[in-house]
Amino acid sequence: INADLWSENSEVAKIHVSPSQFTDLKSQLPKDAKLNVLVEDVQKTIDDADEGSSARSADWFAAYHTYDEIKAWYTQHAQNNAGAVKFVPSIGKTLQGNDIFAVHLTNPNGAAKKKIWFESLIHAREWITGTTTQYIFNEFVTKRQSDPTIKSLLDQVEIIFIPIVNPDGYKYTQTQRLWRKNRNGSGVDLNRNFPFHWGGPGASTDPNSETYRGKSAGSELETQAITKYYSAQGPIAGGIDWHSYSE
Repeated sequence: INADLWSENSEVAKIHVSPSQFTDLKSQLPKDAKLNVLVEDVQKTIDDADEGSSARSADWFAAYHTYDEIKAWYTQHAQNNAGAVKFVPSIGKTLQGNDIFAVHLTNPNGAAKKKIWFESLIHAREWITGTTTQYIFNEFVTKRQSDPTIKSLLDQVEIIFIPIVNPDGYKYTQTQRLWRKNRNGSGVDLNRNFPFHWGGPGASTDPNSETYRGKSAGSELETQAITKYYSAQGPIAGGIDWHSYSE
């Protein structure tokens, strides 16, 4: 069964399956295995949550946003904070022609800075990761002079944000909410396409798998763009590739 495995340990596995896959799964499990339905309709749960967030208020962080809205939001911050924020419109294009954009944030003081790398939405359905990096960016940019801790940090480092690593996939999740990969054919798991340790444990050779590694190391336009831009920055002191649980 080519199901979507959300988590597992030695005793319990949580799997997202269609109704037909559920029937197949029941027929293949040992008789002493316990099978419990935790969420009957995942899509309805997602739809209900999205409807509730949209109705709460007009605040930016009260709802999720589209690719174009997020890009415009970062662009506006760059315009409002000239010198501190640099918006890079494109570090590379996707198969569908969408730009992968970057944002640099620091306190301009002429000092040599260590660089920190934050990226999100490499897995298209993990919307909360994009909101997480937006929130961090917003906290830093709005408090970069008033908060002593943030000011001290940005006096010493430059933070590079890649807010949407997987634009094609993210756009597709506006109608197919649980899509995870990019949009090349049946999709490639970009997180398993980078040349470093390509084809290692957890990567699949099956194009229909959620963890499909791609036809070769670094085969995807997204991973090529990220690798090239990352390498161009010189030494990176640290970073986080943000993920969320099975969203």
